[in-house]
Amino acid sequence: MRQKNKTRAALLDAFQSLIFSQKLEDISLTQVVELADVGRSTFYQHFNNLDDLLLTSIEPLFDALSTCLDAQAPTDDFQQIVDHIWDNRRMGQFWRNPSIITNFENKLCAKIRPQLSQPETPAASLVAQQISASLISILKIWVSGRLTMPSDELAKRLCVSAQALAATSPRRVWAF
Repeated sequence: MRQKNKTRAALLDAFQSLIFSQKLEDISLTQVVELADVGRSTFYQHFNNLDDLLLTSIEPLFDALSTCLDAQAPTDDFQQIVDHIWDNRRMGQFWRNPSIITNFENKLCAKIRPQLSQPETPAASLVAQQISASLISILKIWVSGRLTMPSDELAKRLCVSAQALAATSPRRVWAF
């Protein structure tokens, strides 16, 4: 089990090293496996494809963004992720790729939905999708420079907006 974790970590490290040195669309599976010093079949034991590797590599981003519904939001984690997004805005390649944005929204939606009342309902699914699309869209506009606002103010406004949308989620009905 430890070797499996080491291999997975090596693949993630290799990918992150490549992502900071070249454009996402220029990264190949061959580069990742060579840098991680593993075979292609080993890669597929851990990830379905490079998109899966990308989403896994930024899992902490989704975990932190999903804390926007916390009553104490924005949490330190949320604020740190907003700062991180700003500090790495040169990585704008993510924000310009529609399929990546869709994957980001779906991943964030999956983290938000369980936090809503009656998460199994279609209404909660809609609200989770609204929240995730709203957060990702506003962050995209911000990193592009079309919205000028300090990161701490943006973090607060994102959380207020997400909490307002969450309030439209169906409430539990208690029968007496």
